[in-house]
Amino acid sequence: MKRAIRKLRACLLLALLVSMIVPAASGHAITARQKALNAYKTMLSKSKVDIYGNGRYYNAYNGTAEAPGKTYRPTASSKVQFATAYINNDTIPELIVRTKTTSRQYLWAIYTYKNGRVVKVTTGGDYTEVLLGYYQRTGLFKRKFATDVTNEYHDKISGKKAYPSLRKVTFRRGGKSYRYYYVYVNGVEREKSYSAYCSAFKKATGGKPFKKFNYRQNTAANRKKYL
Repeated sequence: MKRAIRKLRACLLLALLVSMIVPAASGHAITARQKALNAYKTMLSKSKVDIYGNGRYYNAYNGTAEAPGKTYRPTASSKVQFATAYINNDTIPELIVRTKTTSRQYLWAIYTYKNGRVVKVTTGGDYTEVLLGYYQRTGLFKRKFATDVTNEYHDKISGKKAYPSLRKVTFRRGGKSYRYYYVYVNGVEREKSYSAYCSAFKKATGGKPFKKFNYRQNTAANRKKYL
C-alpha cells in the first residue's frame, strides 16, 4: 500500500513539473516574438527612420528616365510604410520598411531582431530596384531591376545578412526574347540550364507560394494594431 502511495506521489509530482515547464516554454516563444515587435514599434515611433543609410547616395527614378541622384537622409516617420512577415523559419517576424521617393520609386529595408536589438539585414531601391515579396519561412525574398534588361533576384536571409541565391535575366534583342539563369553556390554565381534553375528554385522555396508584403502606413494606430 505504502509503495503504491509513493508511486502515486511521484506521478503527481512529475505531472506538476511538466505543467510548470510547458507553459514556461510556450511563454518564452511568445515573449521572444513580442520583444521583437516592441522593438520594431519603438524604432518606428521615432521622429525619423533611417531606411537606406544616412548620407548614402542613390539614383532616383521617375518611371521614364533616371532622375537626378540624391543623398539619402533619414525619413520622417509619417512618410514610412511598414509590414511584417515570417521570412525566416523561426518565431520572430521580420520588419519591412519603405518610403516613396518619386512617383515610381521606393527605398526599402528588411530588419530582423537578433540578440536583443533590431538589425538591418539589407536595403535597396536604387534606380529601378523593386522589392516584390517573399516565400514564408524559407528565408527567401524576391527583388528585381527592370530596364532594357530585367534582373530578377531571389536572395536568402542567413543570420544578420542576405545573400543572392538565384538570378534570372531576361531581355529582347531584334524582336527575340532571351533568358539566362544563374544559381549561387558558396557565394559564386554559376550559369545553369532552365531545368537546373527550376530544380534549385523548387528546393529553395520548398514549393511554398510567393507572397506580397502587406504594407501599412506608419501611424500610432497601425503600430498598436499590427505590432
